[in-house]
Amino acid sequence: MIALLVMAIGMGAYFAKFGFEEAQGGMAAPDIGAFDGIRLKVGYTPEGAMKVFALARNNALAKYPASEGENLPEADSMVLGATEAAMMREERLISGSGSQLTDFFGINTKFGGMLSKTGTQLDMFHFLSPTQYAAINGEEGRMFVKVSPEKVPKLFYTLQIGESAPPKFEFAEGRMDDYKPHELGGETYYPAIIGAQEAKMMRDEKLFALPGDTIRGFFGKNVVIAGVLKPSGSAMDMAHFIPLGEEELVD
Repeated sequence: MIALLVMAIGMGAYFAKFGFEEAQGGMAAPDIGAFDGIRLKVGYTPEGAMKVFALARNNALAKYPASEGENLPEADSMVLGATEAAMMREERLISGSGSQLTDFFGINTKFGGMLSKTGTQLDMFHFLSPTQYAAINGEEGRMFVKVSPEKVPKLFYTLQIGESAPPKFEFAEGRMDDYKPHELGGETYYPAIIGAQEAKMMRDEKLFALPGDTIRGFFGKNVVIAGVLKPSGSAMDMAHFIPLGEEELVD
């Protein structure tokens, strides 16, 4: 019994550290190969909700099982992450597999399938074919994924100093005035604003406690936490907002 208890505690710590959630019935941490070379576009609904459109390599995406329909997008279909599919069902945008979407961010498409829950950012993504990814209305180069040395995927959004924040960008802690570089001990610390869900995980890992705290060597940069956002129910909750681009951070 003691051995089983120790094993259970160990597995709980594993999932807490690496940000993976257990689905109903239990599941192991997923292969994160879909993040390798993934391309992302970000768009917003008329109500201001953030949507993330993804182009992933099919041979990597094929390793993720579908809980409904197909796990790979066809030329005229999209595959949804589990959380995004649930939200779109609640909004009555889709029902079952094959549901048609007309003028969805500038494309006509259909709901081809839903991936099983992974507990990663993939749960929030819309996966598209190369043709539909090229045609969909969204900004590319704004959002990207970096994978830490511990093989943990992290979602970033490039927000330059003085640039307008995206819709529904509401602070729970901190303020926009602190979103600027800080010179501390002769070194530059870049500001970072953290989404609600990601902030909880980082606090659980004791990476920071309050706005104003610093993290050295965060993907190759020193950062100071400028604020934490309120929950939005979108991919924003899992993102780090920083004034740096993909090529300025290291894996």
